[in-house]
Amino acid sequence: MEVKKQTKLTFLGVEITSVSFNIKKRRPRSLPINIECNSLALVNSKETDKFNVVMDVTVSNEEVFYLTLTAIGEFKVSHLIDEKIREQLININAPAIMFPYVRSFIATLTANIGKGLGGALLIPTQVFKGKLNIKVEEETNTEINDD
Repeated sequence: MEVKKQTKLTFLGVEITSVSFNIKKRRPRSLPINIECNSLALVNSKETDKFNVVMDVTVSNEEVFYLTLTAIGEFKVSHLIDEKIREQLININAPAIMFPYVRSFIATLTANIGKGLGGALLIPTQVFKGKLNIKVEEETNTEINDD
């Protein structure tokens, strides 16, 4: 009987690297919100078992507020895998794993700013499909430090 080793994707953490938040006027109770989430995968040519996902998120209502943030998630694959599985991990699994952290950050930030926004923004979960742009770098300078 053949035993296949299970592919393991390890999430090493997420770092919010920039946030911009502007409130134009107090938010009414019911408000349509626009959400854009664009992601890019950074793969180091020397450390093929590691990669980063850079996620740019914009949440806004043109008349009321505008919030943008950039988050970097760091991931590691436990062993060499075929390209098809690796692509799935990079394009679908990694963004889906890191998005709840981004979502939680937005909810916490907006809950703590006072009455200006009328409470926390609870954005819906996102479904990640399709291919991310993948940028191969010689050196990775987006490491998350434990300092």
